[in-house]
This record gives sequence, C-alpha cells and structure tokens, in this order.
Amino acid sequence: MKAIAQKDRQISSLRLRLRKAEEMSQTKEKELEENNKKVERLERTVNTLQRQLAQVRGNYAKQTHEMAAELQAARAHNLRRKGSIGLLPTVNDQTVHGKPVGTVDPQAPEQQKSTQERSKSVSWADKPVPTHVLPNAASYTSGSSQMKFIEQGVGYFGSCRLFKNEIGEWTKVTTTDCGCDFYEYSNSDVRWISCDRTVEVNYFGIVGATVVTLIKGCSIRYFNSGQIELYRLSGEISRFDPATKRRTETMIHSDGSKYVEIFDSTGCFVRIEGTNRTSHNFGERSSYRGHPSDRHVYNHSNSEPEWIEPEYHVCCLGVEDVGYVKHTTRLENGGERKRMCVEWGHVARARQRQIEARKCQELVALNATM
Repeated sequence: MKAIAQKDRQISSLRLRLRKAEEMSQTKEKELEENNKKVERLERTVNTLQRQLAQVRGNYAKQTHEMAAELQAARAHNLRRKGSIGLLPTVNDQTVHGKPVGTVDPQAPEQQKSTQERSKSVSWADKPVPTHVLPNAASYTSGSSQMKFIEQGVGYFGSCRLFKNEIGEWTKVTTTDCGCDFYEYSNSDVRWISCDRTVEVNYFGIVGATVVTLIKGCSIRYFNSGQIELYRLSGEISRFDPATKRRTETMIHSDGSKYVEIFDSTGCFVRIEGTNRTSHNFGERSSYRGHPSDRHVYNHSNSEPEWIEPEYHVCCLGVEDVGYVKHTTRLENGGERKRMCVEWGHVARARQRQIEARKCQELVALNATM
C-alpha cells in the first residue's frame, strides 16, 4: 500500500510539473508572437524613416541649390550676404545677370554655331572653340558685390574664365572642347551641363551629394556614403542603402496602384501591396518595369544593384569622393571609344594643387632671373 501511495504522489507531482511546463510554454509562445509583431512594426517604422530620410536629403539638396540662386539674386540688389555663390549663366548662352537672350547668335561665326548646336554624339575631330568667339566677359562686371571677370586662358579641360567678387568668392567657367559647360565654385560645388543640354550634373561638395538631372524627368542622386536614389517622372522611386545592403523599389501598376519591393543581401525580397505581405526569392534580374521589359535591375552578389534602362545605367562603383563625365562614341564595328570630358572630387583637387604649385615655382624662378 505504501508503494501505491508513493506512486500516486509521484504521478501527482509529475502532472503538476507538466501543467507548469505547459503554462510556461504557452507564455513563451505568446511572448514570441508579440515579439514577432514588434519586429514587423519596427520594420515598417524603419522603412518609413528611410523614406523620410531620403526625402529630407533630397529636399536639403534642392534647398541648397535654390539658396545658391537666391544668394545670387540678393547680390544683384547689392545685399552683402555670406553663403554659396550663385550659378552663373551658361557660357554659350548670351545672358546678362541671368536673363537669357538666346542660345545662338544669328551673326555669330559658323564655327561657333556648330559648337552650340552640336548633339551629344561628339566627333573627336572637332577643333576647340577659339578664344576670340567666346562671349564678351565684361558683361558680368557690374555691381561691387557681383562676380567680376579676372582672367581668361586655357585650363585643364578647355578654355576657361575666372570670376571673383570682393568677398573672396570665385567661379571658374570652362567650355570644354566638346561643347559642354563646366562650373567650379569656391565652396567646392560643381555644375556640368552637356553640350546638347539634355543632362545636368550638380555636385554639392559640403553635403557630398551628386544630382544628375535628365531632360526626360529622371533625377539620380548619389551620396559619397554610397547611397543611391532614383526618382522617375512616373512617380516610381528606387533607393539603395549601403549600410543595410537593402534596396527598396516603389513600383506602379498600369492602373496606377502602387506596391513596394524590399530586397536584402540574402537573395530574398518582401513584396508589400496594400495589406498583403509576401516573401520571395530573386535571381540576377528583378524589378522589371514597362513594356518591353528592358528596364530592370541586375543584381551583383545580391548587394550591388545595377539599374539598367535604355537611357542610362546606374551602379555603385565604390564609396569615394570622385566624379567624372566621359563621352562615349559608338563605332561601326560595335566597339566603343570613350573620352574624358571633366572630372571633380579629391583627385581633381589634388591635381589642381599640383598645377598651382608648379605655377608658383615657375614664377619664383622667373623672379630670380630678373
């Protein structure tokens, strides 16, 4: 009888322990479910914050650009203000203080017209524009606080002119041999306009951001941190964050409804459409746009996206303060020939310092012989 009573006590104890284990398991399951919900809410919050951060950065770059124009307008009214210098008119445009008169002078020499009306397909046999056909630089010299013409010569990329004001700010305007316009500012900003006026590049040195604007409405923003943003005229947005190795695509259906695809470095992506959320795997190509489907993203090692579209290719080649423009000529045999147009960033600044040091040495040597 004692053995039976002892067995009953053991069974009761085991049942009590089992009931406690089941209760603990249910508690852990509830905690796990709550944690999963928290993770999903945090992911949605992070995605929202990333979109807001991208919008803030884009607005900051836009406001910086607009501030430069406002400062230039303020100088036109003799207001002494500090900040980024304004953007000067295009070299090949006949302008006086930002008021355009026309891009081609009917009485200008034929050689100047051919340079101004040249398309982006550059013929490397073209000759540089002679200095005597450039617009008169004296038209920019009114006003004590405005840019005044200092000197004209031949720079590293072509014929250039230097403007400076009494505050010490300067602007270097270069007309390249291929007809493009290149502006360099004392606050480290850079502006480049293609010869056919279809592409404009603005580099904001302090922010470390490059904005490429195409005439068809696409805006490409690249930051020195490696972040890439593409804003299309249709409203579709692409964004790549190098810190998280995550790519976000905001897509639009033919009926106008939107959906979001979030790609990570593991080869998986999440598709969010309304309240539906599904996970998928992706291969080398993804995010097809339009018809035909020649607009897509090629994935290099799942963490290096390349946006391929008929008008342009965009990819991340590394995080470094280097920028340049090259013209590509398609040859009859199917090959390509590339030629450097302009360059900016720390490499260009180092080369400029070397040029200036060499000029100083030449001046010192010349003074020593006199």
